[in-house]
Amino acid sequence: MLTAVLLLIAGCLPADKQFHSYRSIPSCGWVWGDTIHFITTLSDSLVHYRYTVEVRHDNSYPYSQLAVAFNVNSADDSTIYSDTLHCQLSNEQGVWLGQGWGNLFVSTHPGHTFTIPHSGSYTLCLNHIMRRDTLPGIFNVGIRIETVPASEGDSKWMPATQAGDRKRQE
Repeated sequence: MLTAVLLLIAGCLPADKQFHSYRSIPSCGWVWGDTIHFITTLSDSLVHYRYTVEVRHDNSYPYSQLAVAFNVNSADDSTIYSDTLHCQLSNEQGVWLGQGWGNLFVSTHPGHTFTIPHSGSYTLCLNHIMRRDTLPGIFNVGIRIETVPASEGDSKWMPATQAGDRKRQE
């Protein structure tokens, strides 16, 4: 009985934050092909990591969503995980989602989970894959990495040969 209660409590605990950082976007906008890099150390190859993309934007952002490519590269620059995430920034009526004050908004977009082959330094990469070359109105893009219980893992591996097969989306 005590074991069941402890497992229930452990399942309700928040995920363990491993990394959290933002990068500024130039005032001219986020240019297609400009990769945002985050370098971190991931130390446990037996757990699942969940990534979350965080976006800070204002009213001048012209779309209701932001499509991004997320890659995890190992120290030898090989891609060990690749995913595409569609960040919904507003609803169908054009009302911005997330938290906001004034004309600045912050939204959080959880992605899938992934695993790593070994502990070490990893580069987390984000690119926008929208059809427009330069996206105005985005000020910062962030990444949060958390460990999650294996039961919540939905890890999906994508071979490195597919990592570059991106198509622009709107």
